[in-house]
Amino acid sequence: MEELGTEAVRKIEVVDFPAVILTDDKGHDFFADVLRTST
Repeated sequence: MEELGTEAVRKIEVVDFPAVILTDDKGHDFFADVLRTST
């Protein structure tokens, strides 16, 4: 997939493990948003 340049595409399968996506496909950082609103 050389056409992606420096971008990374990963597919993972998570079973019976709580997981949170911290950065979405648009670059929004959930963790930074929580820190910004909690202070």
